[in-house]
Amino acid sequence: MSHSEPLSRRRFLGLSAGVAAGAFAGGPLLHSSKTFSAPNIIGRAKRVPINVPIPSAPFTTALQKVIGDYEKATGNTVNTSAYPFASLLTEEVDAMVHNSGAYDVLFINTEWAGEFYHRGWIVPIAELDSSFRWPRGLIEYGGVCRWDHVHKVTSLTGAPMSLPLVGNIQLIFYRKDIYHDLGLKIPTTWPEVVANGRKAMAAKAIRYGYAIRGQADIGGYANTFDFGGILGSYGGKWFVDAEKGDFTPAINNAQAVAAMEEWLTLARLGP
Repeated sequence: MSHSEPLSRRRFLGLSAGVAAGAFAGGPLLHSSKTFSAPNIIGRAKRVPINVPIPSAPFTTALQKVIGDYEKATGNTVNTSAYPFASLLTEEVDAMVHNSGAYDVLFINTEWAGEFYHRGWIVPIAELDSSFRWPRGLIEYGGVCRWDHVHKVTSLTGAPMSLPLVGNIQLIFYRKDIYHDLGLKIPTTWPEVVANGRKAMAAKAIRYGYAIRGQADIGGYANTFDFGGILGSYGGKWFVDAEKGDFTPAINNAQAVAAMEEWLTLARLGP
């Protein structure tokens, strides 16, 4: 899958009836479901609506505008049903397990992707468009939009299954006024982040020196997202070589322990 080409607005709108766009690491992916055959997706008559469950999320308004553009460009009708994000997975799995045919395109989140691909609930993009090549410049998010059918893992070398809609990245925000007043330097290491947080708290300039998701009982998957960036910065990883199907746990080593200690230190500066 080394070939690529630009994805124009017209080409994206032409593909989107059968494929998907989505968000990773905290947002949804949009995928085509197997509720009807791939040829029917591409050659749909205008009288046939496309049914899509969508999440109630901050980007929903923008998504509705994109759907409106698609309807104008193709003449197709898109029916959407909005669900709280926590309920979206249940709704989609129920539809797939019972083969209800309720939906034609699905939004799925990063951690759902492997199961949806493995169970055959998603039509590979090649079945919708044999000429498809991953668009040049479109971020891959570690291959979560692709599926390696041999090793049963999302992989940068796998077959394209979906397209990204929303991708979350990690950013550090800091109070510029407090940094100026206390003479703090912008941190480039985690120890510097901790030191600055402690100085700001000691100076009574702020209540919390750092805020990070760290409550296992309610944070759940979100905690792994926050921790993952720290783990990677320490050179640690979850498994020995997931890309090649080796899921031997690699979390119990010096790098991962150091990352966990740093994560806990950051958490203690917060609420």
